[in-house]
Amino acid sequence: IGVSRNSVYSYLNYLEQAELIRGVWSEGKNTAMMAKPEKLYLANTNIFYALCRQADIGTIRETFFVSQLSEQHELRYPNKADFLVDDTWLFEVGGASKTGRQISQVQQIAYLAIDDIEHGRGHRIPLWLFGFLY
Repeated sequence: IGVSRNSVYSYLNYLEQAELIRGVWSEGKNTAMMAKPEKLYLANTNIFYALCRQADIGTIRETFFVSQLSEQHELRYPNKADFLVDDTWLFEVGGASKTGRQISQVQQIAYLAIDDIEHGRGHRIPLWLFGFLY
């Protein structure tokens, strides 16, 4: 894009301060302004529908999860799941057919945030319930 690396990080920081994007850093990495986040998400799902003709449903699900939890919780990107919340709980976000295979090794602290279900059971939590957090 023709600008220095530090300028790009500054621009990303400005976009995050304006609440247009949200960065999720890797587990154990510094969240300083001049550090690169592991993943970038739009601040909320409505922005997808304003900018994209057809957004990926998996990205929309993860964006919803990030937008609801990032206000009150620290989110990190771990190796074993989609998100690590407050350095304590692992979450895998997906649709109704999502299985716990990815988080089976750490089942006691891992949960599935599942879209397209009305009721949760065990470690399966309906994704829509996270909308009540913020």
